[in-house]
Amino acid sequence: QTIEGNIQKYVGLIVTEENLKDMEAAQKEIASIRTKVDGFRKAVKKKMEEPYKLFEGEIKELLQLIEKAEAPLKNQTLQYEKDRIIAKEAELNKFAQTTATNMGVRPEYFKIIIPSQWTNRTAKDPAVRKEIVAQIEAMLDSQRRDDEANEMEKQRIGLIEGQCQVHSSGLKTPVVPEDVNHLLVGVTLSDIPGIILAEC
Repeated sequence: QTIEGNIQKYVGLIVTEENLKDMEAAQKEIASIRTKVDGFRKAVKKKMEEPYKLFEGEIKELLQLIEKAEAPLKNQTLQYEKDRIIAKEAELNKFAQTTATNMGVRPEYFKIIIPSQWTNRTAKDPAVRKEIVAQIEAMLDSQRRDDEANEMEKQRIGLIEGQCQVHSSGLKTPVVPEDVNHLLVGVTLSDIPGIILAEC
């Protein structure tokens, strides 16, 4: 109320060329009031902070006491979890390796990475093992496709060699696979004998 009464005389003043000096003086007076009020705020704040700083120091001491008990438990819990994850990864790797071997997957086709969600405590073991089996089945499919392709290539090579021998009989210079391979690129097995016969 005192401040409101004191500043009332400054409200609505208009600065003109004639009253400039008076207005500058008025502005300094009101600035002085503001400075005093803000100074009072800072002084009270400083006094109020003293008990808080004391209280904060005491709380920090209590927290240090608590941390002495908490830190070893926390470290042990973290280490236990790391050890549990390592053991779980080893268990799942062993299961995957055994399953792959039993299903006939050769070592060069066996590649598995254990994602972190498989080692979570919430992960359901039967579901994880099912996913592992699905991955191993995919490895087995890849191996089968490669084996079939290799077998087809062996049959193709055998057919070319056999046809070269059969159709070259009686020739002074027999036709060998190297002579006709360039003619057989992308050709089906059934067309190979005719092409070799024509070349002979």
